[in-house]
This record gives sequence, C-alpha cells and structure tokens, in this order.
Amino acid sequence: MSNSNYLMWLGVISLVLGFLALFNPVASTIAAEMIVAWSLMIVGIGQLVSAFNQKDGENRLGLGLLGVLGFFLGLYLIYRPVMGALTLTMIVALFILVEGLVKVYLALRFKGTPYFGGILLSAIVSILLAILILSNYPESAMTILGILLAVQLISIGINLLALGKLLTPTLKLPGQGTR
Repeated sequence: MSNSNYLMWLGVISLVLGFLALFNPVASTIAAEMIVAWSLMIVGIGQLVSAFNQKDGENRLGLGLLGVLGFFLGLYLIYRPVMGALTLTMIVALFILVEGLVKVYLALRFKGTPYFGGILLSAIVSILLAILILSNYPESAMTILGILLAVQLISIGINLLALGKLLTPTLKLPGQGTR
C-alpha cells in the first residue's frame, strides 16, 4: 500500500470516528476523559521508573512525587469519570480564555500591521468560546470535550485526505506520453 493510500484510509477512519463522536458527544466526552486518565497513569509510571533509575538522588524525589501524583490522578479520573469531565472541561475553558487574552495582547502588539485583524479575530473567537463553555457550566461538561474531540478528529481526517491526495501519483491514461 502506498503512503498516499495509507494516509487516505487514515483520513477516512478519522472522519468516521469524528462524525461518530459528534453524534454522541457524551460518550465521546467520557472517552476523551479516559484517554487523559490513562495517559496520566502511563506517564506517572514512566516517571516512577525514571526516578528509580536515577543514579543521583537529586531528581529522584521530584520525579517520584510527580509519578505518584500522575498515577493516582489518572486512577481517580478512571473511577470518577463524571468528576473528571467536570474538571477537564473547566481546565479547557480556562485555557481557551487565557489563550484568547494572550492573543488580545499579541494583536495589540501587531496593531498597524496586516496581522492585527486576524489575530484579534482569533482572540475574540477564543474568548467567546470560553464564555460559552463557562456560562453553561456544569451542563456543558458532559458534551464539550466530546464535541472538541469530534471537531479535532474531523479536522485531522480532512488534513489526511488532503495529504493523501497531494501525494497520489498522477495517473496517466493509456496512450498518454509525458510532455
């Protein structure tokens, strides 16, 4: 299978998963929360292993504590998925809000340049999205992560299809020569 076919198949799979996630945002939110939980546990275990493999004791304690924290935070999220979805939604909303405020600062730094309008528009969209999430919190917590996951999967799918199409060799009809 060529790279272009491989990318196109991955794009189709990503699109299908994205639309499935969009049609069931609650299940997708729980899936996103579980991905975060398992990631925290795996990283926590990795940090614990790294702490035990340290030759000197200087970083051992810090790595060990972070490893234990990550592992138990992941475990907590696995056993309390609704609380995890609430917490992660708040973190995402605050991150988007802070990102929007930083973009406002950047836009003001680019005032008088052609980049000002685009950066300011991006800032306004980020701030409005954060306000939308926070104004409907905690009700939004059970769907927003799933919707964001769906949008990301659809975006990745479109990107992979475009890349696969771009890398597809040009087909020649029989009897056609090169010019």
